[in-house]
Amino acid sequence: MSGSFTNGINDPVRDIDLNLILVLESLLETNSVGETARQMGLTQSAVSRSLSRLRLQFDDHLFVKTNNRMLPTAKALQLADAVGAIVSLVRERLLPDLSFDPARLTRPIILCLDDMAEAIILPRLMRLLMAATPHCSVRTVPASDANFRSAMEHGAASLAIKETPPPFGEMMQQKLYDEELQVMVHVNADVSDPITAEEYSRLQHIGYMPADGTQFVQPWLDSQAISRTVAVRSPHVLAIPQIVAQNETMVATLPSQLGKIMPIPNVRMVKTAFALPRMAISQYWHKRFDSEPMNMWLRQQIRTVVSEM
Repeated sequence: MSGSFTNGINDPVRDIDLNLILVLESLLETNSVGETARQMGLTQSAVSRSLSRLRLQFDDHLFVKTNNRMLPTAKALQLADAVGAIVSLVRERLLPDLSFDPARLTRPIILCLDDMAEAIILPRLMRLLMAATPHCSVRTVPASDANFRSAMEHGAASLAIKETPPPFGEMMQQKLYDEELQVMVHVNADVSDPITAEEYSRLQHIGYMPADGTQFVQPWLDSQAISRTVAVRSPHVLAIPQIVAQNETMVATLPSQLGKIMPIPNVRMVKTAFALPRMAISQYWHKRFDSEPMNMWLRQQIRTVVSEM
């Protein structure tokens, strides 16, 4: 074992600079220092210095100038196949994701979504994903699932979209948008538009409580000394409009987007005559996958969807 380690120290492969191999690949293709410099975004002097180092490395001129052209030597031509194979191997085996093509994606896309994000963002996102990734499926899991952290850390789920930040520090975050809150009331409810604090306080409320137990509206109301009576709490945002539709004295404080995407009979959205907080909706991903091309592409698709809302 010690013998192989000693041999490794003297291994001439250690002297090979991959950047020089890339320069040699381009020179073999262009036969021009100037063109190689342009293709690689380098100065001509930088390419010339690289060629000098290559000549020392391989103990050969590699290229000779003839009638304003650079022609490869026999040694350079001998190296051409090996250089091409090395560069291809690096690009295809060490950096496979740099050529990420969503149309070839076959693994399922798994998203951690709270109830609100599933209702507001997922329908729009699906139209985009079905067109761009025809060979893969999409699955959602609750953002409050007990395995949420493990799923994000190990890549079992790619992204989470929710209002409340995950309670651990290794997640990356990008704010998507601020959601305006309005009050969903029965179409025949005897309330003003905008609804006053007095009207708001005398009605029976349906409290939306995400499955992770976080509360958003109530702490704000408490800080503003606005009271309300919560008759029922539900983690299922899609059920709440149905309850309002059948009860004229019940209301719910919900994102305004719900009223736009769910035209349910017998309900309407009204603004408030008093201030309500805005919900900051963000997407989250584990820092392990911050530079993963598929994850980066997916985050961009979600940003595109949100920009069109």
